[in-house]
Amino acid sequence: MWTLYLDEVGHDGEFVPANPSTSPLFGLGGFALHHDRLRSIAGKYFELKRKFYKAELSVYASQAALIRQPPPKGKEATWKKQKQELGVDGLPESQWGRVERFEIKGRDLASLLVLKDPTRFRREILFAISVLELIEQHAGFIFARVKLKKAGPAEHRDSLYGGLAQGIIDDFHRFLSSKSRSDGYGIVVIDERNKPENCSFLAYAQSYIFSRELGQIAETPFLVDSRWFPGIQIADNIAGILHSILKYRHAGADFDAYGPAEEVFAAGIDGLTWSDGDHWKSVFVHKQHSR
Repeated sequence: MWTLYLDEVGHDGEFVPANPSTSPLFGLGGFALHHDRLRSIAGKYFELKRKFYKAELSVYASQAALIRQPPPKGKEATWKKQKQELGVDGLPESQWGRVERFEIKGRDLASLLVLKDPTRFRREILFAISVLELIEQHAGFIFARVKLKKAGPAEHRDSLYGGLAQGIIDDFHRFLSSKSRSDGYGIVVIDERNKPENCSFLAYAQSYIFSRELGQIAETPFLVDSRWFPGIQIADNIAGILHSILKYRHAGADFDAYGPAEEVFAAGIDGLTWSDGDHWKSVFVHKQHSR
């Protein structure tokens, strides 16, 4: 049994070339791993967090301890905002400050690696490389379905997301079909959205999977809270790396600043991309133009 963990690459809103907070890309990306290696990679990933983010973890735990006390009268809104910023809102207090709940976001890795002096962010580079090495050591593969967007109004969110999810489910099924009959089954785990969007997507995905010959996909995709799933946290890191590389490769000269990401991560990403030997690869970009 294989598990495909996915998170969003880029964003699905309007692309405005003059606005660096928008993105020319949107899609889903992550990695697939055999079930007997899941516990191992999770433990190794927690070790990477402790190694590279020791100071931040200490601050995270200290801040969690501070907000355990009930808020002073009139400060309830501030207290709730602090919980949200710390990422513990909705979690039982026993889980506040734990390394498993501390998330290193892929979007932060991407911006730090590319848009600022890379010598100042050696830690982030080494952490990202170490994540790729973890997937390689555990015999995993990277998957992505990404669309190169045109400048202008955003596409309908659910349609865009659903179409890309359909594509990557097909890709995963193709991968599973290449395995032996006893080992060619898998599940898909995706970072959750909001509740209405979750329901809309699950209805669509279930209908799609069970109305077609996708027998290697064992169940409707699981939409989960990333704070509880190290596989999704790793997928988020991979999505951030993919976002930088794919912008450089496919979004034109305006994104030449992402060249350093290509230099650092191209070999790792390309080496972990699965191919069936017939020109099909597990990282795919729908594009109008590319380099």
